[in-house]
Amino acid sequence: MKLLEANPYRNCDLGDKRLTNRAVLIAEALKVKYGHPLSEIFESASDLKRGYEFFSNPKTTFNKLTQPSFKQTAQEIYGIPIVLAVGDTTYLDYKKILEKRDDYGPTGNGGNGLILHSSIALDPDFGQPLGLLWEKFMSTMLGFLTVIAAQLLRMTYLHRNSPHSSAELVLTKIQMDVLLASTPPKQKKQIQLTVDWAIKAIARLGGYLEHRKNSPIGIQVLWRGWLELETLCQGWLLHENLKSIY
Repeated sequence: MKLLEANPYRNCDLGDKRLTNRAVLIAEALKVKYGHPLSEIFESASDLKRGYEFFSNPKTTFNKLTQPSFKQTAQEIYGIPIVLAVGDTTYLDYKKILEKRDDYGPTGNGGNGLILHSSIALDPDFGQPLGLLWEKFMSTMLGFLTVIAAQLLRMTYLHRNSPHSSAELVLTKIQMDVLLASTPPKQKKQIQLTVDWAIKAIARLGGYLEHRKNSPIGIQVLWRGWLELETLCQGWLLHENLKSIY
């Protein structure tokens, strides 16, 4: 399965098929426009209203949203003799926000906000991330974002550990076509469709300066590039649909 291709939220058990369908749509929207205000993420006022209703619905908990991703990781690591489960804690400090929220709490050193506990499965030989094992948190929104972040982390380490593997491991054909079309003409003759090419091409979309050859590609620039790639792919598909009309 290609990284980031499947939408795990199709398997969410939220007690209502309509909520599951809404989770799938929200995940697709966030994947393209992460970091934007919700009013820009959703295409219409009705979608924005349903988004707010989804996040405030007591059925759409963080645990229910993340369970399909954890099960997917469990399936992928099944049969591997040794897997490292590495835990980490992230502190989200909102002490500058004057209005206190019910789910906020002390984060240490006078901070006030949220605490996220995560565990990720790693290959013991190369440190390659294999997916999220579990997370403990209270925010519905982060139930979407942490899954995307973990998958991008997998891509980052795959670039380090298996740069010469085929780009088809991480990209769909449309994504590769878009990256090829956006490649400067002088570089197209030297292209080899590997993971190394794919990650560098995505990073360039995110502002990576290729002349700084000793600078590793970080997850933030990869995330920005991924968002830009998803936007370009949407435009590509719209153009293909337009051609089919005429």
